[in-house]
Amino acid sequence: MRPPNALIPMAIAAALCLVAVPLTAGTAASARALVDAQRSVTDAHQPQYHVRPQTGWLNDPNGPFQSADGTYHVFFQHNPHGASWGNIVWGHAASKDLARWTLEAPILTDPPDYQLGGAWSGSVFELEGQPVALYTCTDKRHRQAQCLARPDDASLKTWTRDPKNPVLTAPPRGASTKNWRDPTEALRWNGATYVFVGAGGPTGG
Repeated sequence: MRPPNALIPMAIAAALCLVAVPLTAGTAASARALVDAQRSVTDAHQPQYHVRPQTGWLNDPNGPFQSADGTYHVFFQHNPHGASWGNIVWGHAASKDLARWTLEAPILTDPPDYQLGGAWSGSVFELEGQPVALYTCTDKRHRQAQCLARPDDASLKTWTRDPKNPVLTAPPRGASTKNWRDPTEALRWNGATYVFVGAGGPTGG
């Protein structure tokens, strides 16, 4: 599978704001959403140029990725149970042309104890030739760690969490232990693999 080139993340970010979205039902649960999408064509108060779930909370796009068959994938922070922040999983949309998107079932659902506070933002990238999702997992006290998941097949529709999660339980020295999250795509340099994680200083922030 090949990672996105430098233009693909920008194109997908634009899709979240600017691209028309004739949606198709990716799951049985989204059949009702398709009816809502059809109704939205005549609703002046609903945006026509967004990748978005038909119900529930949406924020931060995560993991733009292009799979080997040319399909573009974008994931996003999503609460499928309400219009406010909470119960955060990753929504998923797929496209062949960055214009027509199919809403797939959310991923990183049914959280284990270390993810009871939500599957927060992260990235999707290739590691040892296979796509992985590296994301911030939070427990019910919203203590933050970093977790890995891998797709079950090339469709990227279902994912399995790494049995060793959380794979990073503490930030580097000098960073906040309370606020360190949103890992980036991996960078290979001088034979080593690096990721960057946003963090506050040692006193928080």
